[in-house]
Amino acid sequence: RGFESGRGFQFGIEEDEVLVKVMAVGICGSDIHLYKGTYNGPQNYPILFGHEWSGIVEKTGEKVAKVKPGDKVTGDCSRYCGHCDNCSEDRNLCRTIEKFGITIDGLRRVHRAGRIVYLPCGPGGGSGAAGLTEPIAVAKHLLEKILKLGGSYQGKQVLIYGGGAIGQAALLLLRLYLLHLPLLRLHLRLLLQRLRLLLQIHQILLHML
Repeated sequence: RGFESGRGFQFGIEEDEVLVKVMAVGICGSDIHLYKGTYNGPQNYPILFGHEWSGIVEKTGEKVAKVKPGDKVTGDCSRYCGHCDNCSEDRNLCRTIEKFGITIDGLRRVHRAGRIVYLPCGPGGGSGAAGLTEPIAVAKHLLEKILKLGGSYQGKQVLIYGGGAIGQAALLLLRLYLLHLPLLRLHLRLLLQRLRLLLQIHQILLHML
């Protein structure tokens, strides 16, 4: 079996695995902290970064039915047990969680074979845009947690503090929910460019549901 690319190298996969050619990998704030040695959570070195990624399926095992060769995919950024008491409430709090690119090797490679939870992206958007699925999912998770505390966004003003990928994803999700327009200080031209890209991601997410 192989996990790194090489000319003429043949990748072998198990019957329940998928071989993906990685097309794009995002650089998160946590990657910067890992590089500088200032990340304050669990980590392992040396490590291949890459928990925000997208790629194209090249080969599937015999028991794989969810995706097929040629599909554009992204995947879960964490590996969790799905059985502990914390998983029943929030899988991000799994007692034995492993995080790709942080505690175990991520997707910063040309090819990756394994049992990652692969998510088919459908025909909308480019394969690179699907790499933004993870920060959008983070924003969605945040908004849902706030809803549990406040009950509803209707009739309320929302301040998004910070205009990075997650802040802009939160803005897009709030607009799509037809809620009160949030306040965000960001250069308008840059905001519009990024919103267009996030709208492509939204089409991918709709196809995945």
